[in-house]
Amino acid sequence: MFNTRYKPRRPAAFIGAKPRGLAARKRDFGLRRGYSLLLAVVITAAVITTATSVAGVVRAEIRQTREIEAAGRAYAQAESHIEEAIFLLRRAGLGLDEVRSRVSEDVEIEPDPRPQFFSIAENDFISLPLLPDSNRNRIEISQWLPGEDCSTSGESWIEISRFRWNADDGFSSAPEDRRVLSHSADGVSFNVTDDTVEVRIRALYCDISGLTVEGAPVRLRILSRARSGNVIQSVEAVLPHSAPVAGLFDFVLFSECELVKGLSGLASPPICPN
Repeated sequence: MFNTRYKPRRPAAFIGAKPRGLAARKRDFGLRRGYSLLLAVVITAAVITTATSVAGVVRAEIRQTREIEAAGRAYAQAESHIEEAIFLLRRAGLGLDEVRSRVSEDVEIEPDPRPQFFSIAENDFISLPLLPDSNRNRIEISQWLPGEDCSTSGESWIEISRFRWNADDGFSSAPEDRRVLSHSADGVSFNVTDDTVEVRIRALYCDISGLTVEGAPVRLRILSRARSGNVIQSVEAVLPHSAPVAGLFDFVLFSECELVKGLSGLASPPICPN
């Protein structure tokens, strides 16, 4: 009788033993597949994040470019409304109410109530063209600072002249329309009539600075708004409603040589040499 022993083809697997051969290769391949999937997810997330950021930057640049173009169009339109209002006021000579009715609804035209500040050199003057049809009867000069040429404040004087307008005489300034006022710490004031169209203030004896004028309806505040797309632009202009009428010469002399004064009784006027 023969003793035959059974020999298994595969070795028995014991608990805790490391797999060998094909089982080990399958396990390593499964681990590699897990790492590859994780790496693919990370790369895909990075690509998506970068693409989203770049798309956002490009979209913001396009929107900013469009807004810049729209802002330029809106600004030009608002500025054109102001130019139209100035033309109607200065060239056409229309009143404020009529100008408001002709310009765009987005334009506001009101007198500027804020005080004005000036510096005037000695023997020079400033012109204040008053608004027509405005309720004014008194203009206040709250203060001014005398220059260094005046040793005391009492030596600083100003001359105030009123210019009137009527259909018969045109522009005129009578002697009674002129006043000479000395410096005062409490300020000075002067009355204006309904036909006064301009007031001129001259500095006498020395320069003055910080001349503060209140209550004078001189300047206009024009605020214009315009819209283009999603952009709204506002343009503000503060300016006199008309050009000054004072200080203009009635005539001009042109000469090719020096003018000689005080030679009276000559048979013929002097002739310029060739």
